[in-house]
Amino acid sequence: ERRDLLLPEAYEVLQAYGIPVADYRVIYRREDLGKAMSQIEGPIALKVISPKISHKSDVGGVLLNINDLPEAEGAYEKIQRLTDGAPSGILVQKMIAQGKEVILGAKRDPSFGPVLLFGLGGIYVEVFKETSLRVAPINRSEAEEMISELKASSLLKGVRGEKPLDIGRLVENLLRLSQLMMDFPEIMGADVNPVKALEKGAVAVDARIVLVNTR
Repeated sequence: ERRDLLLPEAYEVLQAYGIPVADYRVIYRREDLGKAMSQIEGPIALKVISPKISHKSDVGGVLLNINDLPEAEGAYEKIQRLTDGAPSGILVQKMIAQGKEVILGAKRDPSFGPVLLFGLGGIYVEVFKETSLRVAPINRSEAEEMISELKASSLLKGVRGEKPLDIGRLVENLLRLSQLMMDFPEIMGADVNPVKALEKGAVAVDARIVLVNTR
């Protein structure tokens, strides 16, 4: 179809490679909101799905911290207007409140081939302005180095009484992203941002996968 992956398609690829994704459902009718919400515990986010919208937040296509059905129905109508009623669907996803946000990325460089990126996300990306890079494929010790060489990595290890987060799972996710880029030269870039690093586990909350020669 000569297009980049839609959000649920990107999630399916990540899950196929063993990178966990926050629980989600795809719906196509407002009437299906209630069922989707009953299957997902706690507050939800609604996200637009459209081949014409790659940066969802920029156009108001991501609405967060929705707690009840009337609120969700209003959010659904707002997002539906962005797509002119196109049937790509709307994604209903569990909000992950705890943990810290990190960024996992990959880009196919014309000289080096696939290059992986790791950094802290959310408010920390502006504060620390630091990321680590490695050329894929990487091994486990290189993935560990990508995390530990950041000054901000102390935030993941637990500071001022905070419990340490699951760095082992972040290492695993970096290894799996590396393998994905090696297996599929069709992928120009992958942006898994944010990933929520938890005390146990690390789950992707949003993702974008861009293919080669789709334009």
